[in-house]
Amino acid sequence: MNKDLDDRLIPNGEYRDAQNISVGKSEDDDIGALETVRGNELVPSSSSNPSNFTPLLTGLEIIGTHVDKNNSRIFIFATNNTDSVIYEYTEPDNYVTLVQGNFLNFNTSNPITATSLIEDLLFFTDNVNPPRKINIKLSAQFDNYYTNDYQISVAKYSPYKPISLLNKISDAVLIMFMILCLQKPCLVVVSALVWV
Repeated sequence: MNKDLDDRLIPNGEYRDAQNISVGKSEDDDIGALETVRGNELVPSSSSNPSNFTPLLTGLEIIGTHVDKNNSRIFIFATNNTDSVIYEYTEPDNYVTLVQGNFLNFNTSNPITATSLIEDLLFFTDNVNPPRKINIKLSAQFDNYYTNDYQISVAKYSPYKPISLLNKISDAVLIMFMILCLQKPCLVVVSALVWV
């Protein structure tokens, strides 16, 4: 691409502007070469089953997406500031509701900008709510698998009481107890010895 010269002076084979291209980032000898980018195609709202994809029907606005190129699927985050939903889209025309509910607390003014997919866990945040994660396989397999915010939050609540240990029976006491039970039958009732 040659943006320095005037349009009339650009030699053949060079261009002033281009669309749908990217600069190659490979480590081969063609680094920096221009590559064509695959175009976009409008995805219908499930023409075979219009009730299968509801954002277009209920007025939800898409506030974020995550593309999983390895598995050819797209995760869609949508809301109308009251109801929020996360969909999984796979070709051709297949939508699966992963999570739905107002506990997601999505807002159209806070788009989902940070997403990451690690194995079956989809991590996301809108920089208002705490970072969150969902298990894609479990939420696709079971309807309403997630129903509360604490189930998807990565930041867990701290304990309100310190950890405490229960009474522990030492090995010597346990051996002594076994010898006593051999000599005279006994029952154990909630850590108290009751002689029969």
